Amino acid sequence: MKDFDKIDRKVNFITAIAIAINDTVIAETEILSGYIADSPRGENGFGFDEIFELENGKTLAELSFEEKLEISTRKKALEKIRKYL
Repeated sequence: MKDFDKIDRKVNFITAIAIAINDTVIAETEILSGYIADSPRGENGFGFDEIFELENGKTLAELSFEEKLEISTRKKALEKIRKYL
């Protein structure tokens, strides 16, 4: 990826969560934007965390658990769904 400009490494992680209540389907989404890193960095992750670089220059694997929770798309989408339960 080092041969690509940062703008060409732009990515989005999208979480979509849906529930059905009787005949009604409710769906919510959240998006986390970032870049594919030049190289893997960090120790606090799994999957793509080591290569998903945020706007602040850190990869998800370089964040603490608490920092990850603050930006979690899963958490945010679930919070949106929660109001229907």
